[in-house]
Amino acid sequence: MATEICNDINKNRNNDKVTVCRNTLIDTLKAYTDVDICATLRRKTGKKDITSAWAVARKAFAEQMLEQIRLGEEIDAGRLTLQECSDLIPIYFDGSRRSVH
Repeated sequence: MATEICNDINKNRNNDKVTVCRNTLIDTLKAYTDVDICATLRRKTGKKDITSAWAVARKAFAEQMLEQIRLGEEIDAGRLTLQECSDLIPIYFDGSRRSVH
C-alpha cells in the first residue's frame, strides 16, 4: 500500500524532480504518527507458521483423507464393512467411492 501511495504522490507532482520513495514515507509515518505498520503476507503462511488457521485446517483435512483411504483399504481387505464406517465415507486410491453391497 505504501508503494501505491508513493506512486500516486509522484504521479501528481508534475515537473518536480524530487520523488517520494517508499522508505521515506514509512519512516515519516513511524516518526510522526501513531500508526501500526505491518506487512501483509501475499501467500499462504502454513509452511512458515504451523499454528495459523490455514495450517491447522489443512492438517485436519489431510488427516481426514488419510483415514478415508485407510477405511477404503480395510473394506477392500474384507476387515470392515461400509456400514461400519458411519463417520467418514471411505475413498480409494483411484479416487472412486465404490458402493459395497
